[in-house]
Amino acid sequence: MELPIPHRFGPKEICRRLNLSHRQLDYWVLIGVVRPILEPHGKKVFKKFTDQDFYFLREVKALTDEGFIVSKAAEKVRENWSRRMESHGKEGTAE
Repeated sequence: MELPIPHRFGPKEICRRLNLSHRQLDYWVLIGVVRPILEPHGKKVFKKFTDQDFYFLREVKALTDEGFIVSKAAEKVRENWSRRMESHGKEGTAE
């Protein structure tokens, strides 16, 4: 069985799907909210975002729409994701 190929989004698609401006996405990358994959093509380098980046940014965007500042929104999403990962790890262990 073959594993699915992960989808990669360009900045334009991320902005369209999340209703972000390119400037907003560039700022979020600059301050480290998300780190895109850099794909060189000749003399140019293109930013690509993974499915995980997309879902992470979607949650951050929802919190900023509720009034959170972006750094606090990203922190909250990271904490929530960490808790989810920890709870998934505990499901398979005997207590």
